[in-house]
Amino acid sequence: MAKNRVNKFANMVKREISTDDSKEVIKELVHHEIKTSELSFDYSKLEINDEYKEELIDIERELKHHQDRFRDLSLDMGKALSNAREIFIKSHSESFMEWYESLGFNKSQVSALVNKYKLLIDYPEKEENIIGLSDKQVLEITNKKTPKYIKERIILQGENISAAEIKRERQKNISTRMEIFSDEVQEAEIVVDYEA
Repeated sequence: MAKNRVNKFANMVKREISTDDSKEVIKELVHHEIKTSELSFDYSKLEINDEYKEELIDIERELKHHQDRFRDLSLDMGKALSNAREIFIKSHSESFMEWYESLGFNKSQVSALVNKYKLLIDYPEKEENIIGLSDKQVLEITNKKTPKYIKERIILQGENISAAEIKRERQKNISTRMEIFSDEVQEAEIVVDYEA
């Protein structure tokens, strides 16, 4: 079976074959990739019958395959949306939001897709760290008020910090800056008081 699949694929590469045959070869390759993918969950600890375990294993492998495809698609969409945004900017049109909303996207989705794509451009060597980020994490990381050290911990060091934690750190950082600013203002007021 495997040898037959390899031969079909080799023939598809060497010469043109019908669309149906090429679809079948691709389908077989994808099926093989799914069946041989590594498992994340330890199914030996489950106390269910073997038939259900096998079914769960198949479901996990299929979901992982779709997850990989989704990641690739989300990066492609981020690139496309980024390119579209540039066109709207160059043409001085304010219709970008109207345009993407007509495609079924909302502001949050577009921001997450575009910003994840931009992070990949800025940090290509940290692709694995960026790919695994949720949309909420991307939105929090790319928030202009998020301190640089948090971005570095997540992107450069690969720390897994939830979106809620990033937001708390950002707010804590803003509060600290406000306190420092307030202290500086009070010190300035004290100086002014002595001059009077």
